[in-house]
Amino acid sequence: MRSSSGGESVLGRVTQGRFSENDKVEIISNEPGFSDAWATATVVSAGKDGCYVEYSKFVDGSGKQLREKVSHERMRHVPLFPASFNVSAGLRVEGYLNDCWWPGEVVEQHPKKGLRLSFDDGDSAWLGRRNVRPMLRCAPKRLHGTDVWQVPAAAQLPPPQRPAHPPIRLPRGVPSHEAVDALSRLLAAAAAKGRALSAITLAELEAKLEAELLPEAPAG
Repeated sequence: MRSSSGGESVLGRVTQGRFSENDKVEIISNEPGFSDAWATATVVSAGKDGCYVEYSKFVDGSGKQLREKVSHERMRHVPLFPASFNVSAGLRVEGYLNDCWWPGEVVEQHPKKGLRLSFDDGDSAWLGRRNVRPMLRCAPKRLHGTDVWQVPAAAQLPPPQRPAHPPIRLPRGVPSHEAVDALSRLLAAAAAKGRALSAITLAELEAKLEAELLPEAPAG
C-alpha cells in the first residue's frame, strides 16, 4: 500500500527511505553553539528529501515542542549501545549534557565523580557513566557556505591511535597501592642516582618491581 505522498504505508506508518513516521531519532544541530551535538526527536512525517521532526527537549517561542524539517543526512535512529563498556583515557565517546549528546573523549575516571570528558568544542565536564556512551558514528559535516551535509568516508577517518607508551605490567597478586608505592620508590631511587627516567626500559622496571614485591619468585 502507498500513501498519497508516494511513500510506503506499513500499519499506518509512512516510510520514506530508512525513516518512518513516529521513529525515535537524533538530529545533528546546525545552531551556533551546538555544533556536532545530537538532539532527540520524533519523526512527524517522512519525505523523500527529508523528514519533519518534533524535538523532545526543545520548544519554540510559544512554549510548544519545536518542529522543523531536516535532511536525512542530519538524522540517525537513536543508537543502541552496550550498558557497560571498557573505558580508558583517550576513548572517543558521546556525553549527554544540556539535553544533547556531544562528541569528545575520556580524560580521566573517578569512582564517585564518574568520567571527565573533554568535548570537541573545548569544554569539559564530569558525567555519570549512564550519561556517556561509545561513539558509534562520525557526525556529518556541513559543507562551508551550503546547506549540504556530508558524512566522512571511512577512508577519511583518522586511524586509531596507539598509546605512545604501553602500560606497565604490575606483579600479580600484589595490591595495587603496594605496587604503586614500590614503583614510586624505584623511580625516586633512580632519580637520586642521577639516572634519567627516560633511560629506564619498561622491561627493567617490571623486573625490579617483581624483585622487590615478589622476592622469592624469579624475576620476569
